[in-house]
Amino acid sequence: MINQYGQVIDALISARRAAAAARQLKRRLRPMQGLQSDRIAQVVIAGHALVQNLRRGHYDIALNTLPATRLAAAFGELARGSEQLRTRVRHVRR
Repeated sequence: MINQYGQVIDALISARRAAAAARQLKRRLRPMQGLQSDRIAQVVIAGHALVQNLRRGHYDIALNTLPATRLAAAFGELARGSEQLRTRVRHVRR
């Protein structure tokens, strides 16, 4: 009787260890699922190229700032520009 109880306990412990290992593996692999379609890959690549070009100063935006802060300044200018564009579009539609 005691021997059977020990075997059940051992089986439960090994099952818990296997489940814990599977959880750790899933947690590790979840961020690496990759790009699900070509369209998503195109968007990610284009966004990466935009950020690199902004950092390098290839666009006439945020050129008067330090290179370390150029990206943040460029996004700020782009946000202000889109606000102005929305305002102009609203005035034209009325």
